[in-house]
Amino acid sequence: DFSRDEELPEDLKELAAVVVMGGPMGVYQESIYPFLKDEYFFINKIVEKRIPYLGICLGAQLLAKSLGAEVKKNKAKEIGWSDVTLTDQGVVSDIFLGLPDALRVFQWHKDTFNLPDNSVLLASSDLCKHQAIRCGGNAYGLQFHVEATPEMITDWVKGEKPADANRIISESYDYYPELKKRAIQLYYNFNRLLL
Repeated sequence: DFSRDEELPEDLKELAAVVVMGGPMGVYQESIYPFLKDEYFFINKIVEKRIPYLGICLGAQLLAKSLGAEVKKNKAKEIGWSDVTLTDQGVVSDIFLGLPDALRVFQWHKDTFNLPDNSVLLASSDLCKHQAIRCGGNAYGLQFHVEATPEMITDWVKGEKPADANRIISESYDYYPELKKRAIQLYYNFNRLLL
């Protein structure tokens, strides 16, 4: 059951930041998940009020959709470990400060999004052009998962059963220490937007 248990806050003055994570639904499934319409409106207000926002996977797609961009099926499903490359704008962006120009990250998505108006592309990959974006001054969307641990990935793999499940799990233990360091740096960078 993916219904929302609590209402979204109406008084945005109490919010220091908003972080929206992933989920199994697509942003275009409003008829199945009607709360998505409220999410679009809420995120639009967050961006308008310049409250720091970090969207991961579905959270990035919700950001794009809430700002009027199309979310659609990607040309290929991305499941597993791959590299994303920062754009020139990404290299100098606050969110990727102190991180290398190419990052090995964990992917688990079938959708992608067009760039919203007034957004900046920060990272790309071979299979999915729009991997990270900035909208306005401090709203960020990451198509990839910086929060994924080997245990989480193992659970996801057991549920989905991709053909290369064993390799994905094995690589997760190999690549996770570096991902964890980079995730901590990225969270630190995002946290600086709150100051």
